[in-house]
Order: sequence, then C-alpha cells, then structure tokens
Amino acid sequence: MPEKRKQSFLHGATILLVSMTIIKILGAIYKVPLYNILGDSGTTDFAIAYNIYNLLATLSTAGLPIALARMIAEAHTQGRENQVRRNYRVAYMAFLVLGTVGSLVLFFFSDGLAGIMSTPTAGLSIQALAPVVLLVCLMSVYRGYAEGHRDMIPTSVSQVVETAVKMVVGLVIAWLLVRAGYSVSTGAAGAILGASFGGAAALLYLIFAKRKRSRVEAPYEQATDRADSSKRTLARLLKIGVPIALGSSVMAIMTLIDSGLVMWRLQSVTHGLGMTNEAAKTLYGQYQYGLTLFNGPTFLVPAFTVSIIPTIASLAVQKRRSEIRDVAEMGLRVSTVLNLPMAVGMVVLAAPLMQVLFTHSTGVAVNILYILGIASFFVCTTLMTTSILQASGHERLPVISMICGAVVEIALNLLLVGIPKINVLGSAIDTLGCYVTITLLNLVFLHFTMSERIRFTKIIPRQLIASLVMGAAAWGVYGLLDKLVLHGGQAGRMMTAVCLVVAIGVAAVVYLVLVVMLRALTLEDVLSLPKGAKIAKLLRMK
Repeated sequence: MPEKRKQSFLHGATILLVSMTIIKILGAIYKVPLYNILGDSGTTDFAIAYNIYNLLATLSTAGLPIALARMIAEAHTQGRENQVRRNYRVAYMAFLVLGTVGSLVLFFFSDGLAGIMSTPTAGLSIQALAPVVLLVCLMSVYRGYAEGHRDMIPTSVSQVVETAVKMVVGLVIAWLLVRAGYSVSTGAAGAILGASFGGAAALLYLIFAKRKRSRVEAPYEQATDRADSSKRTLARLLKIGVPIALGSSVMAIMTLIDSGLVMWRLQSVTHGLGMTNEAAKTLYGQYQYGLTLFNGPTFLVPAFTVSIIPTIASLAVQKRRSEIRDVAEMGLRVSTVLNLPMAVGMVVLAAPLMQVLFTHSTGVAVNILYILGIASFFVCTTLMTTSILQASGHERLPVISMICGAVVEIALNLLLVGIPKINVLGSAIDTLGCYVTITLLNLVFLHFTMSERIRFTKIIPRQLIASLVMGAAAWGVYGLLDKLVLHGGQAGRMMTAVCLVVAIGVAAVVYLVLVVMLRALTLEDVLSLPKGAKIAKLLRMK
C-alpha cells in the first residue's frame, strides 16, 4: 500500500486514540465516584436512563454520520466540491429533524419508558437526558463532515470537551443533591444533566471548527461540478445510512430489552425470582459495575473505525482492492494488539479491580467481570469488522449478523436469568454469546465479500500468545504480592491499589517485549504511525 495512504489512516486513528484515552480516563473519574455516590439503587436508575437514551441516540446518529463521512470522502476524491457542500446541508436538515423528534419523545414519555423498564424511579433521569439527543444529532453532522475530509481533530477535541464538562457538572450536581438529602434517583437525574452542558459546549466548539475550515476551503468556492439534487442526495444518504443505523440500533434495542428482561425476571413471582424492586435494583447495580470495566477496551476501537471508513471508501471509488485489504488487515491487527491484552487483564485481575474501584462491589460483580472481560474482545472485533463491511459497500450484512446475535442474547437471557444460582450473571453470559455470534458471522461475510481476502493468520496468533503470557505474568505478580503484602486481601484499598498498579506495570512491560519479539506489529505498521521512525528505533525493530 502507498505509504501516504497508510499514514493518512493511522495518523487519523492515532489522533482519535489519544483523545479517546483521555475520554476514558475522564469517564472513569466520572463514573466510579458517581456510582459510589449513588449506590446500587441510584446506579440502576442512571443506567436504565442511559440505555434508553443510547437507543434513541443510536437511531438518530449511528448510520447517518458514517454515511455522511463516506459520501463526503467519495465526492472529495472525485473533485466534486459542490456535492460535498450539498451532502453537508442535506444531512444537517435531516439530523435536525431526527434530533428534535428524539428529544420530544424522551421528554414527554419519560415516565412511560421508565415503567416499561420496570424501574419507575428512573423517569426523572430519562427526562433529564432529553436535550442531549438533539445536541448529539447536531454534533454528528459536524463530526461526519470533518471525518469525511479525514480531519479527526474536531471529533477528538469535541469529545474531550463534551466528556470533561459532563464530568465536572454532573458530579457536582449529583453530590450536592444527595448531600442536601434528596433521593438517589434525583441525584442520578442531576448527574445526567451534566451531559446536556457537555453536549452544548462541544457543539459550540464544532461550529467554530467548521467555520475555520470554511475559510480554508474558500478556493473551492469556484468548483464547477454539478451537485445532485437535495432529494437524490437525501435518498443516497438514507440508502447508505439506514441499514447502518438499523444494524447499530439492533444492539441498542437489545441492550434495552436485556435490561428490562433482567429487571422483570428478577422481580416476577411467576416467571422469575420474586425479588422486591429495591433488591432487584441492587443486584442489577452490581452488573453495572462490571459493565463499566467491560466497556473499557471498546473505547479504543472507534479511533480506528472512524478513520478507516473514509480511507476504505476512497479506495473503493478508485477500485484499489489490494489496498483495501491492507488497510482492513492493519485496522484489525492494531486493534487486536491494543484490545486483547486489556480483555485478558480484566479476567485475571477482576477481583482487585472491583475491590479498588467500587466501595459497594461484591463477589457477584467479580464473577460478572470474568465473563464480560472475555466478551469485551469480541465486542471490539465486532465493531472493527462491522466498519470494514460498511465502508466497503456491504452495510446490509452486519444487520444480519446483529439480528442473529440479538436472538442468541434474548434466548440466553430467558433461559438463564430465572435460575436462582445464576440470576443477573445470566445477563453477562447472554452478552458474551451475542457478540461471539456477531463476530463469527462478520468474519464469514468478510471472507466471502472481499476480492482480496483478509489473511487472518497475520492478525490473531501472535497477539494471542503475547496476551496470554502477559495475563500469566499479571496473575503471578499480583498473587505473590497478595501473599507477601496484602496477606490474603486483609490490607486496605490503597495498598491493594498499589499492588494492582505494580502487577499491571510488570504485565505491560512483558507484553511490549513480546509484541516486538513476536512481531505482532510489523515494522511497516509502526513506521506509519506519527513519529514511527523514532518508535521503531526505540523498540529496535528492523
């Protein structure tokens, strides 16, 4: 593949990776103390509201931003600058309508949605999220426009701004409300208000960044290409975006259904375990602790999926099939190198992670993390393979795999959650089954749709060996420190945290050495990164 093409992809991915690392750190700073403030019951109200919001936000923004980025990349590659501007304007109006409708639904039907989820106390939290849907829709237009030009900086900066403001405002409001004696349900709603402030701040930045880009693009004002009509542009936007949105919304819908089914099965006397609402919320709150860490590795993947879509779309227009394969392999390889060790680390260090991060965690949360740690790798692979299929013009195929995964998830939920010894653990198991199914089907689709087939032997084996050895090192070091320093877990959280950091540090060094020794990343991959030559020299890669 031409060096410029690889650098374009990995430079964009690296920019997003840095911002998403910052976002994840801020997210941990936000959610860990927030969950400790709200406790198990308040955490459930917060989580239920966010699951409903995620469904509406996904329906509003999952497909169309990707479609917009892809259409802009294609038009820009063809030199059709008038069409680029037409794509943006049509998308803006479509997103404005979708966002307005989504916000109104969330605001006026909040109590009904909370009742459907068997968590009536979450109504106020759902209502507090209403403005965010419109803000997210409008932000998606600006982000999709910039990503279509392979400019990842507006997306990166806006995400950091959004998360930072949400964290500060949300935590302060939640803490003040709970301290003032309000219920944890009110505290959860107060925390969610921070998302509106964060979205507004990020949107203001994106408007500024778009105006700055418009001044740079002034020479293109004299473009002579004839843009498609607004009707035709909208039709193409929907043709590409709707299948992507449907595929993405399948999982958002399933997460929502899964949450409702778990709460129903835990409380139902005739079809479940007959728990009180408060007991069920407490148990589901434990699941959310595991889910918070489970979502950790997934934050890395969008850095590559967002960057890979315009790159592959541009190559597809030029029919450079072998280069499409090279970009796809690189994305999968780099993503696996980053995500697989995190998944292994969550499994082997589940107990100390829970002990250090959450004051309310129990053995239930630890057992949940064992399963979700494994599932996190399949989630990351699902995201990457889905993006490759969407970027290469096969956006309908991931819809099939996600529907199949959703069926598996519902079946396992209905089968397992009502068993007393399994209860909420069944939700973790059905999540694992769901994403394993989607991953396998996506890999099959990639194998049969790409004219230049992906060479999976260059992606998985070496990374897997390095991750397993790293996991053994982390487990051994922490086990030794547990006996010598912690005396079987009798020491406090602070000392446990110190031992955990030492174990993670040793494991990271072991993994880095193995990645270089086993060539889990190629020299070509490293050279394509920003400052790649210096990194390769530091790692002594030849």
